[in-house]
Amino acid sequence: MTSINGNRLAQTLFHHVPFAEAATALWSGQPISAEGIIGSSCALAVAALVPYGNGSIIVVTPNAYVAEQIASDLTLFLEPEYRIEVLLFPPMTDRDSESETALAIADEPFGERINVLKKLVYHTDQRFVLAISMPALLQPVPPPTLLQERTQTLAVNNQVDLDALRRFLTEGGYHSTTAVDLP
Repeated sequence: MTSINGNRLAQTLFHHVPFAEAATALWSGQPISAEGIIGSSCALAVAALVPYGNGSIIVVTPNAYVAEQIASDLTLFLEPEYRIEVLLFPPMTDRDSESETALAIADEPFGERINVLKKLVYHTDQRFVLAISMPALLQPVPPPTLLQERTQTLAVNNQVDLDALRRFLTEGGYHSTTAVDLP
């Protein structure tokens, strides 16, 4: 069985002048844009550029399906020593305007979006590759201060004031239930 080394594949891209120019621009802190790259080759190109940037990388795609594919493929191409986490920022689903709060609580993409936002807000010293579709990019997100205000941290072996926690959750739009199905 023949094995393929993703790092060697990425290194071969540097023989292509436009790619080398993009890597140089990224290294100097300039934004870059790549067009016409399709399929897994997009994830390969991003993985090859990771060592040349000193911050996080945002990959904007035309739709959620492409963002999911790139995020999945990136996990195959990224070398573990880069210590960069791949994040997928999904678009919110279409909603009924009459019960926005109730739907947000039961909306799995909403929970995934909040999780990604918290990583970006609380882990500013960590590098990420963020895969995001254009529809998700155009949807509003809460400001970091509001996200911090509406976050309650629970930890093992810490005592919790249940009444205060209940008030905090109720003020955030949650309701009492016997089981929780979504984050």
